Amino acid sequence: MKLEFSIDLLIYMVFASGAILFFWNEIDTIFKRHALKRKLKAKSEKETKLPKLLEYCHNLIDVSFLKESSKRFFLVFECLLFIISYFLSYRNYSYLTALFISFLTIAFPFFILISKLENKRYKSSREGVSLISELHRQYCINNKNIYEAIDQTIKAGGNYANSGKHLYVLLMKMRTDNNPESLKESVKIFVFNYGTNWARMLGQCIYLAAYDGTDISAALLDLIDQLKEACNLEERRKMLNGEASRMTLFLVPLMYIVCMLTAVYYLHISPHSLFVNQFLNPSGFLLFLINTFLFLVNILLINFVNSGRLDI
Repeated sequence: MKLEFSIDLLIYMVFASGAILFFWNEIDTIFKRHALKRKLKAKSEKETKLPKLLEYCHNLIDVSFLKESSKRFFLVFECLLFIISYFLSYRNYSYLTALFISFLTIAFPFFILISKLENKRYKSSREGVSLISELHRQYCINNKNIYEAIDQTIKAGGNYANSGKHLYVLLMKMRTDNNPESLKESVKIFVFNYGTNWARMLGQCIYLAAYDGTDISAALLDLIDQLKEACNLEERRKMLNGEASRMTLFLVPLMYIVCMLTAVYYLHISPHSLFVNQFLNPSGFLLFLINTFLFLVNILLINFVNSGRLDI
């Protein structure tokens, strides 16, 4: 038995060795790709100073409060709110429950800031065509000087009220400190105000133009074309979603009423029995709640799709 096992093992080893040699180039490529991914991941982790959640909160506070004093006041307010809510909760609940309530309490101001940010992002995302068109025009007029182009774009005051404010803050930071790291951070905050792909591309263009004077005319024109196409797609999507909204808001309640009338006049169910079976019977009332919940979820989803940011 041992001899047979040894022979079988030898055959499998020879077969495995032959397979490894035959597919060695592919195996070597996979290992190299994996090693490269690990290096890139390690480099990315090294460059990222803050975890994603903390970085998001930092950027959120940065775009919500332009003055340093306002930022400090907000942080002090959050600390006091945490301490007060913890001590009030600790009197009635356990240590962990009090901590949970405290963190939940300090999260509410952040939710308000997020809501305001998303509202601004929605409005700012629809200013892309006007903003980039004017920026490209000023970029060409001012001999491809990105600083002057941004300055003149702000002064032009086109149909981009929110974006004009974002550009103003960006220009002030660029002129205050234009070293590569500070420039990258300023552009990052500018992009955060939009949260869109086209803003990331625009931010990269501005960074390259400010850093080493790269000509970004072609890139800006390409962005304008992509945004115009996105606008056309959004108009078509609004038309389709408009039909879905009307069907959801009017047809679903109408169908429910028609079903009730059909049960009364054609199935000869008395209104009293119908009311009892629908609202006083546990199964009927549960079915009514499920249908109502799905109806409201459908409306929320349609509103969410209709209020999405314009992106490419």
